[in-house]
Parts: sequence; C-alpha cells; structure tokens
Amino acid sequence: MTYLTIFILELCFLFFLSSQVTKSLSRLLHRFTKNLKLTIYLFAFCFLPGTLVHELAHFLAAIALLVPVGRIELIPAMRDGNLKLGSVEIAKVDPFRRAIIGFAPIFIGIISIFFILSFYDKNSLSWWQFFLTIYALFEIGNTMFSSKKDLEGSIVVLLMLIIITISLYVLNINIIYHLYNLYTNLGGELIVKKGVFMMGIPIGIDLLFLFITEGIFSRFLIRQ
Repeated sequence: MTYLTIFILELCFLFFLSSQVTKSLSRLLHRFTKNLKLTIYLFAFCFLPGTLVHELAHFLAAIALLVPVGRIELIPAMRDGNLKLGSVEIAKVDPFRRAIIGFAPIFIGIISIFFILSFYDKNSLSWWQFFLTIYALFEIGNTMFSSKKDLEGSIVVLLMLIIITISLYVLNINIIYHLYNLYTNLGGELIVKKGVFMMGIPIGIDLLFLFITEGIFSRFLIRQ
C-alpha cells in the first residue's frame, strides 16, 4: 500500500501545481497583453488540446453510461467569476453516474500519461518528438482535474460508500481486506510502483514551468 499512498499524494500535489501553473501563466499573459479578453483567449488556446481531451472524457463516459449529452463547447467564458475553458451538455442523472462522468477526465488523464510514457524512448526521439511529448504531458497534467461543477453528486456517492463499508464491517464482511487481496493478486502494487515514477514526470514539468514563469515575472517587477 506504500506505493498507492505515494501515488495518491502525487496526484494531490499535481492538482495543487496545476492551479499554480494556470495562475502563473494567466498572470504572465496579462502582463504581456495588458488586455483581459486577449489574455483569456490566449490562455484558452494554450490549453486547448488538454481541454478537448477533458471534455471528450466527460462526453464518452456519459455515452458509455447511456446518459443523454448535448454539444461540446470549447469557447472560453467567465462564469460566476471563474474562467470556464470548455463544457459538455449532460442530462440530469443519478449521483453514481454523475460522479463517474465527473471523474472521467482524471481516469483518462492518468491512462494517457501512462500510455505516453510507456512508449517513450529518449534515445529514439528527435528533438521535436521530445518537445511534443513534454507538451502532451504538460497539457494532460494541467487539465485532467475535475471542477466543482464536474464533481456534483460525488459527496452523496462518497457518503453512501462510507455507510456501505461501515455496514459490511459491522456484519463482519471486511470489504477492504478483500479489495486489498484483489489488488495484490492482480499485480496492482507493481503497476502503481511504475505509476509513481511516471506521475513524477508531469510534476517535474510543472515545477520547471513555475520556476521559469515566476522568474520572468520577477524580472518584470524588478524593471519597474
């Protein structure tokens, strides 16, 4: 369980870094453009590939769960004081399916990072392939996390799972023990161990990005 704990902590740290990256980039763009509307569109363009993957994850999850969907919107807009880079029209549905649809970009993001790095070979990549790989990891790592709107119904599902787990424990049915055995027997620890290393790469990219952007922003302040 050690590697699983580390992996979860890495996800939490990447979530924190993604919010810092978006703040740093938007602040830097606004410093250059001096125009809020232009900043919004440039920011949305920078994250367009990642936004597309994010919204497609919602869309495909809804289709798989037989939930009616509408159009995918990729035009940035300010809603309730927050910048919305994209959205998918999804019909109202029960909390369980809503939670799965809401978390879909995270699952797809993790799978995408694993997929990209599984075929990565630094010795056979040209400079532009290397750059494209780094850019893809940057995009996915900073757009895969769900918004508050995406997570509607998740609290209800979490409470129900807690109640079910406690009820099974009272009935002397240790579901956690059985899940852990399944996790171990299926080689979950080896997979997660590999995932710990892989997830460290987008974290490193974000840290490098913040180091560069904050350094540039600091120079602007010094010149003034």
